[in-house]
Amino acid sequence: MLLLTALLVVSAIAVLYDHNGWDFLRSTGLGEAPGAMVRMGSSFAPLVVVSVTVMILVVEGGTMVADTFRRQLQERAREQGRAEGREQGREEGREQGREEGRVQGREEGQEQGRDEERTRWKEWLDRQRAAKLENRPFDEPPPGGE
Repeated sequence: MLLLTALLVVSAIAVLYDHNGWDFLRSTGLGEAPGAMVRMGSSFAPLVVVSVTVMILVVEGGTMVADTFRRQLQERAREQGRAEGREQGREEGREQGREEGRVQGREEGQEQGRDEERTRWKEWLDRQRAAKLENRPFDEPPPGGE
């Protein structure tokens, strides 16, 4: 906007100088201005209207474009933050699932180990009873002593 205003002022000074030389700077009132200068001022009116309109459109349009661009960047940043949050939540869920799986696996392994130990003891006791019933010596060590 400042650039357009400067261009408008420079253009007006150039036109005034072109018609009157530097005398237009010495005049103190409109009554002293020559008729050509008044006509020239009236011919500047459309230029001023167009220049001001263009300045307003450029400034407002630029502001609108900048606002739209800023909103898009903010929305993109929010979406990226949501995506990162979802991914972080998934990773935390995976880790929690792994930990729960490890705990469950340990419990199942311990249960399976107890079952195997129980089976070994049961088989050992069955062999011991059978040996007593048949009156033969039983010198096999218990399963826990291996």
